[in-house]
Amino acid sequence: MWFSRSAWALRHIVINWKDRRDRETPTVWLPDYFCNQSTAPMREAGARLTFYPVDQRLLPDWPELAAMAKTGAPDLMIFVHYFGAAFDTRDAARFCREHGAELIEDASHVLVPHGEIGSAGDHVFYSPYKFLAVPDAGLLLSHNELSSIEPSFDHPPPSFLWLTKRLAQKSAPGLAGRLGARPPTHDQDPAFQSLAPQAALSPLARRLMTRAIPRLPALPDDRARRASRWRQELGAQNLALRPLFEDVRREGPAPYRFVAVADDADTARRAYDGLITAGCPVSTWPDLAPEVIEDSGRHREALKLRRRLLMLPVHLDMNVSALCACLSS
Repeated sequence: MWFSRSAWALRHIVINWKDRRDRETPTVWLPDYFCNQSTAPMREAGARLTFYPVDQRLLPDWPELAAMAKTGAPDLMIFVHYFGAAFDTRDAARFCREHGAELIEDASHVLVPHGEIGSAGDHVFYSPYKFLAVPDAGLLLSHNELSSIEPSFDHPPPSFLWLTKRLAQKSAPGLAGRLGARPPTHDQDPAFQSLAPQAALSPLARRLMTRAIPRLPALPDDRARRASRWRQELGAQNLALRPLFEDVRREGPAPYRFVAVADDADTARRAYDGLITAGCPVSTWPDLAPEVIEDSGRHREALKLRRRLLMLPVHLDMNVSALCACLSS
């Protein structure tokens, strides 16, 4: 099923779970290192959200999850394949079987399935709009029979603003950059905004994806090449940044971003500021949920990851050598 955003796919899973079991709302477990904006449709559908802690490897802290399950097991559990990498789902699948939960694989950072992605989950969703030049696109695959999108939400999202921005980027890229929003600071998250109730894929996105399909085979190599440049330069200049995935094979065939990790938050902040000043569209991720921020003891690793990881672009060609040199000066 196609949606405007994967967040709407999550909402649809929640609603269908309620319909199939004739119960009010499910308890959804999701990792604490997760984008708060994406939880809006689930929250609005009434789902009870529980954030479980991840470790430094971005895997669930299984002893902590076992302790949490003693006071209440999940009905749905979200397991994330971060940054395009294929994470081992066997423990998550086993945990869900033991507790009677459905497993949802979040592959929104994955361009094309690889490894075991999608093999264990009852549901798996992707976000093609993050890779392709389209205004919206979320794809949900499910082993369970799901009803169609409810009519009250079956409206395409507006594409006018996206199209205007794209035209500005094509015709006057310098002007488009100057007119854009000021980059946030390293520690700044966007204000929480609920998504408009428009769940369906837009007609414009459907048309543009048809044109983009022939280009798909070339995208993985392009993104991997740019990620490799970041990896080589960070290693050559001995900066206080290193790849999150030491083994290049962990990045997957089409990295979503090249993810660098700093030794501490201050180092990450200085690197972020330097890259922004040099014109690099570096970013941090994600905007953590308030439940996570308020419980720093249980969610300490997620908070560390938020402060220490930097997302470097692999969707466009940049002078990576010069950018890294500005960090070492």
